[in-house]
Amino acid sequence: MSRLTRLTPELLTAEQKQTYDALTNGPRGANMIQSDGSLGGPFNSMLHSPNIGIALQELGARLRYGTSIPRPLLELAIITIGAHWQAQYEFWAHARMALEAGIKQEVVTAIQLGEKPDLDDSEALVYEFCIQMIETKRIREDTYQKLVETLGEAGIMEIASLIGYYSAISIILNTFEISVPENATAPFKKT
Repeated sequence: MSRLTRLTPELLTAEQKQTYDALTNGPRGANMIQSDGSLGGPFNSMLHSPNIGIALQELGARLRYGTSIPRPLLELAIITIGAHWQAQYEFWAHARMALEAGIKQEVVTAIQLGEKPDLDDSEALVYEFCIQMIETKRIREDTYQKLVETLGEAGIMEIASLIGYYSAISIILNTFEISVPENATAPFKKT
């Protein structure tokens, strides 16, 4: 159960309503509305600070739907970051999206378990980029040069921004103990 009050539409201030509308009318909108009209996942938290929430939702939408990075690579990066933070909701939601995008189940499972997955060239490169940033806070020169060849400098900026955004979302989810829906199984044991 989340630590946050669930904000239903009738409880929203004008500013919160603007953020609610931006969230629900965007490309992710239909999947976040709960039966009582409140928002699931990290989106309810965005309503509690609508000025920050609206900026976060816009960045998130741009990173998910407005980059040059192929969808499987985006989802691979997202689940790698979600697993690092053991953000229950983030990993749960994006593991399903990763599978839909063509990432193999054994890859998703390995990442969930904190194991190095068996990946093809571009997947391995994106995974390595994420792991290097997580573990050393830097990217080795050889990895960077391979990324330039594979994704270009714009792609590197997009993946780096994605790592930062999903780290922030994971921290929000963990702070407010936002877990998976009631009928779903949490991917990580609670520590």
